[in-house]
Amino acid sequence: TVHKHLDQDPLIQFREVYQWLQQAGAQRIADAGCGYGGFAIYLASQAPAVHVDGYTLSDVQQAVAQQVFARRHMPQARVLLQSYDHLVQQYDAIVAIESLGHAADAAVTLHHWAGHLRPEGLVVIIDEVFRPEVSPAHPEIQQFMQFWRFSVLLQRARVEALVHAAGLHIAAWDVLSERYRVPNRPDD
Repeated sequence: TVHKHLDQDPLIQFREVYQWLQQAGAQRIADAGCGYGGFAIYLASQAPAVHVDGYTLSDVQQAVAQQVFARRHMPQARVLLQSYDHLVQQYDAIVAIESLGHAADAAVTLHHWAGHLRPEGLVVIIDEVFRPEVSPAHPEIQQFMQFWRFSVLLQRARVEALVHAAGLHIAAWDVLSERYRVPNRPDD
């Protein structure tokens, strides 16, 4: 769990996810909440044989990503203009980089993803996961959740319960902020 400004290197998250995908031998990947397609571009440049579908609700993000894919000759990457709650096919892996908390209903989303994973499939989630003592009722946390449109405060016990309820299991829990310097986060 970590925010994107780790050690002033925005590619840390991409490299971490890529390692998991390589270990799993994933060839068809969904990038849930892909934004402008940064991870899809990274993945397509690192593993040209891998197919990646990004999912976004922004037509602007889709257009920008598609232009980059065309300019870089990356036919194995595309961005679909639709919710990651409506995946179009089965995937070897589903990647959610700072996007699960934005789901309208994280439990429904995880259940949907579980139904779109091929056997032995992998879901990789990188997100802000709050310590257990952080109260979802605290006014600053409420403000954070409203501003970032979080439907649920992601905390380890809650994430674990949601994952298990979706029929998935946690293969590893890797706290990236313990391995990398996180600026402006002295409490982690």
